Amino acid sequence: MKRNSPQGHRAPAGGTVAQNGEFYPGGTFLPNTAQPKRPSAPSQRGGRGVLIEPGVFAHKPSDAAHSILACFGEFVHVVQGVPMLVNRPDVAVQAYVDDDVERGRQIIAAAAAAYARGERWFLSHEQLLQDNCAPHGDPIPTS
Repeated sequence: MKRNSPQGHRAPAGGTVAQNGEFYPGGTFLPNTAQPKRPSAPSQRGGRGVLIEPGVFAHKPSDAAHSILACFGEFVHVVQGVPMLVNRPDVAVQAYVDDDVERGRQIIAAAAAAYARGERWFLSHEQLLQDNCAPHGDPIPTS
């Protein structure tokens, strides 16, 4: 092998054993050190998780769970720990929450109320609406 040729750092056809003692198939780059290959680092499950509060990430408690803030963050802003409903156009509610605008706004209000109660996860829109049927105190402010 010539070091100055374009093929000088590649394994010849049929493969070869490099100076680190490992076999390399033909055409692959050869190492220029005698040290063995490093094992690949194990991947982390899902990275840092899902946004559940401003600046706070967590992993889902189950595959079916959804973060209130991640799903409704454009409709519910959290200011100093207090959720506030943000008035968005009907088109946004139809596109991101529900085709029925009135029901979509009810779901958003229920999500804000659940967040104010300390909940950070929900399983379905129906669960949010059902949990919000009973009175829970002060209404959520709007901006």
